[in-house]
Amino acid sequence: MSSFRSSPLILEAINNVCKVPATRIVGEIPGINHHQIDTLLKQVLVFLRENVNDLGDRELLLKVEFNSAKKEIQKMSSEAILEALKVGENILEIDHNFVIVGLDKLSVLSLSDISFFSQENNCCLFHVYNGVELVIYANGRTIIELNALAPATSPMAHKKYARSAHNYELALKDHYKNRIRFGGAFSDHWEDRKTRKLRSFPKKTEKMFHDNLQNYLDENLDGAVVYGNVKKITDDATDIEIRVYGQEVLYIIEVKWLGSNGATSYSETRLSDGISQVEQYLQRDPVVKEVCLVAYDARNLAQFNGLMSVDEMKDQWKEITECKGKSLPVRSKGYVFYLESKFASDKF
Repeated sequence: MSSFRSSPLILEAINNVCKVPATRIVGEIPGINHHQIDTLLKQVLVFLRENVNDLGDRELLLKVEFNSAKKEIQKMSSEAILEALKVGENILEIDHNFVIVGLDKLSVLSLSDISFFSQENNCCLFHVYNGVELVIYANGRTIIELNALAPATSPMAHKKYARSAHNYELALKDHYKNRIRFGGAFSDHWEDRKTRKLRSFPKKTEKMFHDNLQNYLDENLDGAVVYGNVKKITDDATDIEIRVYGQEVLYIIEVKWLGSNGATSYSETRLSDGISQVEQYLQRDPVVKEVCLVAYDARNLAQFNGLMSVDEMKDQWKEITECKGKSLPVRSKGYVFYLESKFASDKF
């Protein structure tokens, strides 16, 4: 356990900040005792502070069970939380003494799913994320957002493009729109815009796109850790792996590029090669939930538009299911993103 301790000044701040949310919780769920929920909330905040090093950036729910007949199964501790998350249980049911009386799980810890779960069960939920951020729900309503390290501060500012790890496909499109489409400060991938020649130095072309995407996903995907170049499934490293906290869920992204960097040129055959790699990943690791083939297309617009797709945004991206007679298997996706060689200011 961490040696982190709370000063008298912080404890006073916690006492002061808990009064209003306790009253609001009782207003939403009249059966809850005001003194008990006030005391419990203080205990939770102090616990998160004192276990910040052990919990890291873990995400979980604490479900308040004040009026049930459930018996204590375990004392609350960081070890108990980590063990529960390890086996996929991301809901710890607690009583007014702050002991664990049950375990449960919610497949996706999105704000809407948590709110619905709270309303459906007419219960109070403490949503813990990043180890110290706390959002309290009662009967589906958001009561307050708190930070255990600084309880008197304003709520955490949410990232404009934050996505759940399960919605990584939306993050791919956000990344393209905001960092890749026109190049520039976030992705200086053009060696020569006029001839649509890509860079190959100081990083190799594929590595350049790979690192840019990996960094973006690492910054903007919630509830997951993002790895790059993991040599686990084959001798060749998988490009990007997204592992969801507390769940045996793994997404893999295979990155390719089309066009020319002066020394090398890739056509649609590169996509069919990528589909073969996707098949290999799915066959060799049953934990993989989905593999996504992502390609950045530096060919001309006519060649890009010649790709068959099942969904698209005109002159920007295409979702593909096959290429040159080779089809993507079940549990896989494919996206091709067109690289604009004009500057955004010239385009609009």
